[in-house]
Amino acid sequence: MAMDTFPILPDHYVTRTVNDMNEGEICYILSKYLLVDYKTHQPYIDKYVPITIDDSEPTRLLGRLGVMRVFAGKLLESVATDGYIIDVRMLDEYDVVPDTLHPDEDDSPDRVSQLNDNMKNLIAPIGIIAVDEDGKEQTYVNDAALHGPVMTLLDHTDELQAKLTQARRLAPSRARNFRGPRTSGTAQSFDAAKTMDSEQTE
Repeated sequence: MAMDTFPILPDHYVTRTVNDMNEGEICYILSKYLLVDYKTHQPYIDKYVPITIDDSEPTRLLGRLGVMRVFAGKLLESVATDGYIIDVRMLDEYDVVPDTLHPDEDDSPDRVSQLNDNMKNLIAPIGIIAVDEDGKEQTYVNDAALHGPVMTLLDHTDELQAKLTQARRLAPSRARNFRGPRTSGTAQSFDAAKTMDSEQTE
């Protein structure tokens, strides 16, 4: 039996968080963990959001936020720091609710203290994948060196969505009461994927 000076729990007993993610690791957390400042529209994620098996291997992406950790210091030739890239393409306007994250001048001291404490746990992404008002995919980064990691997350999300869509298309054909036609192909737009998810939820 192994003996340690200080008894500790094995890693698999302890819930991992966004802060524990490895370089290049990707997960898909629920939209409720995306915080947006109503004044600046600056997004944040809580670094202590727990990561479950559903986040690492989701069975649907609708309403989830893609998150990938990158060590930006290696890319930007700056100090050794790390950051997060997010993919919000599977969210809609109902998933993102701006909130007051920074104190105002007329806030009470207690309110200012509370907001400042909350901000200590929040991380501003260094790259964002989104869809503009015309439905076109857009990437937003503060340095061109982040283009590679952004495309890695974008491709991973696309491939996962295609895989999940194909699985949902094939699943009904195994049911005895399935009467609808089967469709072929794995690629599908995110708008169509959202429609399919919504129909199955009803």
